[in-house]
Amino acid sequence: GVALQSAMGRAIADHIATGDAMALPLPPTPVAPLPVHGLNQLYLAAFINWYRLRDRLDAARAS
Repeated sequence: GVALQSAMGRAIADHIATGDAMALPLPPTPVAPLPVHGLNQLYLAAFINWYRLRDRLDAARAS
C-alpha cells in the first residue's frame, strides 16, 4: 500500500507538472456511476436495522 501510493503520487505529480498522460502508469478513464446509488440511504438503513435486531436477539439469548 505505502510503496504503491508513493509511486502513484510521483506519477501523478509528473502528470500535473508536464501535462503528459503517458507519465501515468494507468490510463485515465471516466468515473462510471454506481448502478443503485440512489437507493443508498434505503439499503444502508435496512442493514443498520438488521444488525441492531441481531444484537438485541443475541443479548436476549445471553441473559
